[in-house]
Amino acid sequence: MRTTLQKQTDYTDHLSKDQLQSRPAFSVISLILLGFASIAFYLQILLLGDLRQRIPEFLGCYFVLFTIYLWAAFRTHHYFPKSLLWAILGFALLFRLILFFSEPCLSDDIYRYLWEGYLQSHGVNPFKYAPDAPELVPLRNDAWVRVNNKDASAIYPPLLQAVHAAAFVLFRSAWGFKLLFLLAEAALIWVLLRLLKLYGRNSGNIVFYAWNP
Repeated sequence: MRTTLQKQTDYTDHLSKDQLQSRPAFSVISLILLGFASIAFYLQILLLGDLRQRIPEFLGCYFVLFTIYLWAAFRTHHYFPKSLLWAILGFALLFRLILFFSEPCLSDDIYRYLWEGYLQSHGVNPFKYAPDAPELVPLRNDAWVRVNNKDASAIYPPLLQAVHAAAFVLFRSAWGFKLLFLLAEAALIWVLLRLLKLYGRNSGNIVFYAWNP
């Protein structure tokens, strides 16, 4: 007959196996729930409209998003089945697509990029003239209206000015610049994943960047 100690050992082994089997499922479910919770608050930010007029509401949503982000980072850092990587990347893309359709309001730098790209497409050196220079009056457009610091000429370096010019020629809108930034971020996430793999680190750590609000 089996002893009481053997029965207790078998029960403990069986319980440990059940816990190990349920752990991946719990991690997947919890991360997906956190992802959908984040989507709800990103949508709320989108619906707020001009965030300059809704600062308290925006900060409240941001605080909740950052709390969700920390919990997701904690979950993936301590236990991460590889099957979760696509969930992390998929939600990261959804977060960005939601805010892609928001109007730039907390920062108007994008209109400076648009204006300087527009000037270069007309053969004007953005380092030579400030936006409110009399020489540029005939070129004023909708982007000029929203440019900040109109009394200062371009401060971004030549290589970035070339990017502004190329982006304007390709897209001719603030939305085009946002698409360019989205593609640049996708490339950065790919590079970070390659570095994590190169150094033998947990690929789930990409969540620290990809889900950061």
